[in-house]
Parts: sequence; C-alpha cells; structure tokens
Amino acid sequence: MRVAAEADVATNPATQTAPNQPRNPYVTTPHQISEERGDASCYAFWQRGRDCTFDVRITDTEARSHQNKDPAKVLELQEKEKKGKYLQTCHELQKNFTPLVYSVDGMAGKEARCAESQLAFHLTSKWNRPKSQLVGFVRVRLALAIARAHSLLIQGSRNRGGSIRANIADGTALQHAWQCWEER
Repeated sequence: MRVAAEADVATNPATQTAPNQPRNPYVTTPHQISEERGDASCYAFWQRGRDCTFDVRITDTEARSHQNKDPAKVLELQEKEKKGKYLQTCHELQKNFTPLVYSVDGMAGKEARCAESQLAFHLTSKWNRPKSQLVGFVRVRLALAIARAHSLLIQGSRNRGGSIRANIADGTALQHAWQCWEER
C-alpha cells in the first residue's frame, strides 16, 4: 500500500476546473465556474487514484439557534449542508468529498469520525502501530487542536513570535506518549 506523500496533500483546493483547461468530452464538468473551494485535499484517502476534498466547520452546538437540539443532530445537519454545497461538484470532477464538522468542544460529526478512522488506517503502515492505538491518538490530537484553536480565538495568542512545531514523520511522538501512558 502506498502511503500519501507530502505532495499528495493540498490546502485550499479548487472544487471546480479552471476556465482555461482543455475540455475533455468524456468528463462532465460543472456548468458554472465559481469560487467554491475546500479547505484541504488529499490523494488516495478513500480510494486509490482519486482525490478527496475536505471542508472543515467548527460550530457551537450550544448557540441560541441550536438551543433545543441534540448536539449530534446539529452536527449531522451541518454535514448535510456541506454536502449539499460541495458533493455534486466534487463528483462531477471525480473527487471524493468529506465534510469535517466538529463542535467547539471537540465533538466530531459522523463523517469526521469515519475520516479519523481512515487516517489512522493510513498511519498504521507508516508508524507500524495497531489501528486501535492510532484511532485514539488521531481523535485526541484533533480534539485538542480544535480546543486550542477555539481558545486562541477567544484569548488570543500569548506567543507573538512564530510557532515551533515538531516534525512527526516516524511516530516517535506517539511512542513517547504511549510510554508515558503505560507508566501510569
């Protein structure tokens, strides 16, 4: 199995073809060109040989507009809204589309949970770890990233300089975290 390389991942991918590209008579293209864009794209995420476009939404499930609704239902409605906006266009361009809908608390929608599981599946061959460990790792990392982003929106960043990020290419961070977890 081929593991996605850095070149296989794009941010802000267009969900429509550019107007100056030659038209293939065997491929259906959208009737109107618009500025619809996904947030990220990855090659061979769900299927080999096919791009997958992701669009992320973080919503407050406790907002006034969602007062008497179950948080899971709110996330489900938002997923349907995203699919209504992008799914047809992505299918016309022979791409997969996955809406990643989260609450500000880190609760994931149904599609986001499936995507987290698929990401963990791809990491199993790269990091030589069981999928069960990696699913938990991916879900916790995403929930923490969402909580941190939400906190930064409210408080602002304390660090005015550039951020220093660790390069986690071989799974050593996971190994260290797992050792700390086992020591408890």
